[in-house]
Amino acid sequence: MEKLDNVSELIEDFLIDFIIDNAKQTYKFQPNPIYEKWRKVNIPRLELGYNESDPYGLFEVWNRIPNKSEGSLEEEMDWKVLYPAEITVNPLVADLCEPFITHLFNDTAIWIKTTYQSAGQMYPIHTDGGLSGGRYYLFLQDQMPGQFFYVDGENLKWKRGDVYSWDNSMYHCSANAGVYPKIAVGWGFQ
Repeated sequence: MEKLDNVSELIEDFLIDFIIDNAKQTYKFQPNPIYEKWRKVNIPRLELGYNESDPYGLFEVWNRIPNKSEGSLEEEMDWKVLYPAEITVNPLVADLCEPFITHLFNDTAIWIKTTYQSAGQMYPIHTDGGLSGGRYYLFLQDQMPGQFFYVDGENLKWKRGDVYSWDNSMYHCSANAGVYPKIAVGWGFQ
């Protein structure tokens, strides 16, 4: 795992708004159980950033789902049933992410996905062994209290625009025990 660069100057707020709006359109409104559980605790919720109208869950927008020849898990799993996040596909993701991907690599990514991880959600520890090539991850916002990302024995500390890469065989996971959603973009090449 290595930190490649910081591309914060290339991140457009429109990309973050696109990810948040997609999450809001995908979910069926229900109160976040995290907020319900802590409702009676005497903490200044507004000062900490609680927003009870935030979507609850894991939401991803992919430019497309990689096919079998690109090493996807398509044959081994039903994406809609077994994958931990709600997935939608929108080719606009590639256009929105193109400035920083071409800045870093002067190439076009095979697959791109956005991640909206609300309070109380996690991606359990796993590898991406079914996908070929390396994995790249860009944090779109500064790390907030309670947000975690672990790769190959290291808990990352990040700032808006930090880009990390790792081999698909490395174990990684993510959790949000904070009150702000964690928003990021991941991509890979063949």
